[in-house]
Amino acid sequence: MLAYIFVLFAPQGFDLRTCVHLYRNIIIAQSFYILFGLMADLLLIAWEKNTKKNSITFILLQITLALVFPFVYFIKEDSFWMMPVLYLLMAGLIAGIIVNLIKVKKTPKKIIISVGLLLMCFLPYCSYRIAGQTYKQANQKYFNYAEYTLRTNGELADFINKVYSIESNNRSIKVWAPYDALEKAFDASETLTNHPGLKDAVFHSPWTKEGAEEIKGDFLSWVMVTALTKDENLKTAANINAFMKDVNLELEDAFEKGILKKDDRIQLTKSAGGRTWEEVGELFEPLIAFFAQSLTFNDFSSAPVYPVKFTPDLENYEMKLGQPLTYPTDEKGVEEMERKASIGAKIAKIDYKIYHYITPVLFVVGVISWFVVLILTICKKIKTDPKLAIQMTLVFVLCGISVGYVIGIVWFSQFLFVNREFARMIDILLYYGSGGSALFYMAILMAVPLVEKIYSKKTIEKV
Repeated sequence: MLAYIFVLFAPQGFDLRTCVHLYRNIIIAQSFYILFGLMADLLLIAWEKNTKKNSITFILLQITLALVFPFVYFIKEDSFWMMPVLYLLMAGLIAGIIVNLIKVKKTPKKIIISVGLLLMCFLPYCSYRIAGQTYKQANQKYFNYAEYTLRTNGELADFINKVYSIESNNRSIKVWAPYDALEKAFDASETLTNHPGLKDAVFHSPWTKEGAEEIKGDFLSWVMVTALTKDENLKTAANINAFMKDVNLELEDAFEKGILKKDDRIQLTKSAGGRTWEEVGELFEPLIAFFAQSLTFNDFSSAPVYPVKFTPDLENYEMKLGQPLTYPTDEKGVEEMERKASIGAKIAKIDYKIYHYITPVLFVVGVISWFVVLILTICKKIKTDPKLAIQMTLVFVLCGISVGYVIGIVWFSQFLFVNREFARMIDILLYYGSGGSALFYMAILMAVPLVEKIYSKKTIEKV
């Protein structure tokens, strides 16, 4: 509960750039904590003695995880990395249940219970598959398109990946789909060549400044959708998917015949632009800056009070949400809003100060504790038990996932701040990276209690 409160009230939740937007980022940190907290609890219970209480708790947690996992997975369209984590969890749970069964005297009752617990290990995966199929069937019914998204799934996503893979000397961190690569794609596809209006719409897109710049980062997705839907025959996701399928077959043929050459850059995922090894090295400065901010909160700010221009879009949102989104226009209402905002800003500043001092301390204590326990365990000064081994492993794994998550965030967003001021970089990283902070805090909070192992009476006597 203390750990959840720590994540819930972390300054990211009060920062202007992260959690005051009507956007999915507002729930990612808390959702990650709930998800990975459930996973950690399940691992610890699976390796403990198989008692009636533990079995009931394990089943209840698995049911909860089966509800939580699909929800968290589908918050964003880049959650593919969560599946290996789920597989790793399932392997750890199955191993723990089998080891515990081997240790005890086997009776028909214990075997049946263990088999039941083993089957429960597959429940979150089954719920994910059911949720995914439901999602696809809903899209099929309403859009005639059985995929999660048009942007990262299906033939359009495959086309974008092919453009990212076409050899070009003009590709960079900022430009993933240079015009010369797009030219080659259009020239190699008869289907695209037969739609000259499409090429013009792509090369003169509202997503770019006319004649001043190429398509930035992952904007090609939006450029393509904007261009394709200008054609009356390509207004739907289903028609776009069918059209791009023909294009992709032609591009695959061009690659096989050597008409198109593959780029030798490293691609993190199909939907990310390639990088040279030198450009991969440029990930580390933003990566370190992100974790430094997650520890110190030096550049966090609460939302300012400023008038918002009322628009028909805002009126529509207000009707859907059932609450006002704009500032009042009357003098009394404005004064009341400013008074409340001032109180909120003061509370947020106190929150930032508290975390500014305690988080670095917790981090140092956690790091030192983890390494000291590791050394004492190797030297056999601390008896290794499954719970301690899992705790130590989880700290390491959560740190690894956190770093991997933030690397992905930097890889995808660096084009928005490359060659620009530090403040802009931090703005973007904090906006998209709150999930990485939550995982980082979880690792710290799981490492800090290891202090008890170091200063226990038995350990001191042995040392």
